[in-house]
Amino acid sequence: MVAVPDDFATENNVPDIGEIELLLDFAEQRDESATHQQLDRDHQVLASAQAEVNSLVGQDLGETVRANPKYQQESLMRLLQRIENAMTANRSNRRSSG
Repeated sequence: MVAVPDDFATENNVPDIGEIELLLDFAEQRDESATHQQLDRDHQVLASAQAEVNSLVGQDLGETVRANPKYQQESLMRLLQRIENAMTANRSNRRSSG
């Protein structure tokens, strides 16, 4: 599966929430049978996604961006919680893998 850049994100110079959600879907599907390298890579992706979403929280993004439901404060906070949950599961799987 290939992520197609979101025109909205590109035009408004904000992180692509759809792409972040897609990457998060992959990380959430990993289990303890994943290799340590896969889990390390997932951790790096999750940390990067967390930083990108954090950069949006509390920032004045303008009416055009905030009108998009994916960029509303409540949606961003739910996404951050989802990322945190995935990072917790990733840490647990990494400990189990070696």
